[in-house]
This record gives sequence, structure tokens and C-alpha cells, in this order.
Amino acid sequence: MNTTTVAKKLGVSTKRIHKWIKHFNLSCTKNENGHYFFNDADFALFSTICEQMKKGVPLTEMKISLPRKGIRNAVTTTITDEQYTRLLDRIERNERKIEEKASEVVSYQLLQQRREIEELNDKISKLEKQVQDLSQEREIRNEMPLILDEGLKKVKKTAKRRSIVSLFL
Repeated sequence: MNTTTVAKKLGVSTKRIHKWIKHFNLSCTKNENGHYFFNDADFALFSTICEQMKKGVPLTEMKISLPRKGIRNAVTTTITDEQYTRLLDRIERNERKIEEKASEVVSYQLLQQRREIEELNDKISKLEKQVQDLSQEREIRNEMPLILDEGLKKVKKTAKRRSIVSLFL
């Protein structure tokens, strides 16, 4: 039975059936299209839920006995040898594709890391050159005499003399 059939027999909507499945965490069988497919045990379970609902029992207080898991989920399908070999071939092809993609990703990551390492090495060599230039400039400065100190002292003396002379005038 499908969801619509069960809903019509119980006198409820299909949405109500879906709500019960979600609320009670029922493991119902689905067909190849993803639609629920119910057997007689499922219908009996839904009818007990419907009876309790008609009596006014809230969903949170309903007592239902769930069938053992594994038994109702057992779906028996037979596949031919040809279908089995096709499935195995598809699995092998997919595994190969996955391995190829993984190796491509790894090689791309390695190339990116190599580029980053080269960029860092270039930056390091530029910094080393700047440090050498700065150290050479420092050595040159240490060898030169400081003339600026004497010029500042003279300027200060003349400024003091002018202010004192202006007092007497």
C-alpha cells in the first residue's frame, strides 16, 4: 500500500501519515522512487495510532509497540548475474575516478606549496639584501664625524646673546 491508500483507509491526510512516521521515528520501506510503501503490519500500527488519536490522546503520550527493526526493513530483490557484473564494473570505474581525482588534487596542492616556498625564498633573499644594505650604511655613518652637534651649540649661544643685548637697549 502507498501513503494515499493508507490515509484514505484511516480517514486522515497523507501529511498526517508523514508526521507520524517522523514523530515516532518509524523505519518504513521506500520504493525506488523514494515513496513510502506499507505492509499489513505498518497499517495495523497506523490504525492503533489513529484510534488513540480519536480518543484524544496526545502524540507525546501515545503508547505503541514498534516491531523489531531489521525484520520489516528486509527487502528481497533478486538481481541477475549481468546486473551484478554491471554494478561491479561501475564500482570499479568510480573507484578509479576517485583515485585519479585524489592524485590530481595532491599534485595541485604540491604545485601550490612549491610556488609559496619560492615566493617565501624570494622575500627572504630581499630581506637579507636590505639587512646588508642597512649594515653597510651604518658602518659608513660610524666612520663619519658628527658635525651637527657643534652647529646646534653655536645657534643656541647666539640666541641667548641677542636676548640679553635686547634687554639693555
